[in-house]
Amino acid sequence: MKYSSTPIKKKFTLTHKVNSVLKFINFFSNKLNKEVRKINFFDIPNNEVMFFFKKSIFNTFEFKSLKFSKKNSLIYLPYYILIFVIYSFYIFFYKCRKKRNLKKYDLLIDNLESDEEVKLYKDLEVFLDKKKYIFRVTKKELSNDNKIFLPRFKNYNLSFKDFLNLYKILFKSIVISIKFKFNFVYYSIKLIDEVFYYENLFRTVRPKNIIMHQHYLSSNIKNYLFKKYDGKKTCLIQKNINTINKNGFFYDADIFFSIGKYTSNNNKFTKSRIQKNIPIGSIFMNRSKKDINKFYKKNLKKYDILCIAGTGLHPGSNYDTYQSYSHDYIETFNWLIKFKKKFPKLKIALKQRGSANNKFEENLLRKSKIDILNKNNDSYVECMKSKFLCSWCSTMIVEFKYLNTNSYFLDPGLRNDQFMSLLFKSKPLRINDYAEFERLALKALKMKKKYKLEKKYIGYNSDYNNVIKKVCLHLKII
Repeated sequence: MKYSSTPIKKKFTLTHKVNSVLKFINFFSNKLNKEVRKINFFDIPNNEVMFFFKKSIFNTFEFKSLKFSKKNSLIYLPYYILIFVIYSFYIFFYKCRKKRNLKKYDLLIDNLESDEEVKLYKDLEVFLDKKKYIFRVTKKELSNDNKIFLPRFKNYNLSFKDFLNLYKILFKSIVISIKFKFNFVYYSIKLIDEVFYYENLFRTVRPKNIIMHQHYLSSNIKNYLFKKYDGKKTCLIQKNINTINKNGFFYDADIFFSIGKYTSNNNKFTKSRIQKNIPIGSIFMNRSKKDINKFYKKNLKKYDILCIAGTGLHPGSNYDTYQSYSHDYIETFNWLIKFKKKFPKLKIALKQRGSANNKFEENLLRKSKIDILNKNNDSYVECMKSKFLCSWCSTMIVEFKYLNTNSYFLDPGLRNDQFMSLLFKSKPLRINDYAEFERLALKALKMKKKYKLEKKYIGYNSDYNNVIKKVCLHLKII
């Protein structure tokens, strides 16, 4: 697939690039739809099929290279035809051949990838009987009594009629591919497996409500099938601030449980279908609330300034999508180095995420005498030990703003649209030059009184102490 709309260049703002790509995808999809509506994707309505394809096509655009993925090319069509044939015989051979033992639940938490993620929902034990909720985990070793693991490509409910329909889809997909000069078979496989997988899930468990753990991985096909089996509410729970990147668009859910009022989703810009935004607070802070509250009462500050690092943000990464990105990102660390040189007695530290596997930031600060904290320490506890918090894009800035008003994004030139433009009322959180950074940092360090909860900042993060309870109340399951 060739991007054939108005040419875009790296020097353009990311917002400009995103709008151009979305405009092209909408134009291309409208042309595509005339042929797609002739295909029976197992009785999935055409509007759902096209929403899925728009999201999938958008996800293959690389904002770093300003090109669509090579898998869209006709060169890969023979390869994906072969994949389709192998896939069809595999799922038919391993189809479900025994009667299912259907179980019903009030709530399904979907797509948990680790025990640490499961622990985020530990408070469910307080409000619900364990028999009333279940987790779908992505690894077999995580499964137990209230965790279910369903592998892809096995135990699908597939009749011989369905098998024949697969080849009707394949034939028409090849015709579309040739007509529009792109590999449509790739997208057909994605959609078909989405249908079969979630049909399998809802024939195995039948929840009244479902929460997708990664809000950026929402699936409209899953949600459609969930409602087909009399499901009530499909929900997304926000883990981090929304970004202008591949995973920030085409959300689909009845409810978006946001961190705060100002972090909610913008349907118009992101082309999403969220029926209702409900601020409930940070689920990560909810997990660490005992330690956070303990340190809040003690008001013990170990660091003068703590910088919270992200993951995979270094120059040349997938986030390096506009001309000034590398300069601006490095400049934030230059501010810290400059401040440390000017005020050498002050204690400044960097806290990386536990999943960080790149030492770019650490190497940048190696000779600065800025402390590098153990990345496995609880970041929320470390934040409670600092007088001043700063970051390039960490969600922890919005999470802590009303606990510690001295929490800011370092944003040289106010050009970080990628992380800031979808955050309502972001201006009070952003520092645009070194002089302002030094002024605000020194002002924070002079504060001797215990910080007061600032209600004017609660729009960034609702009360984090009862996140799970609020979810259950909104879903009317307690």
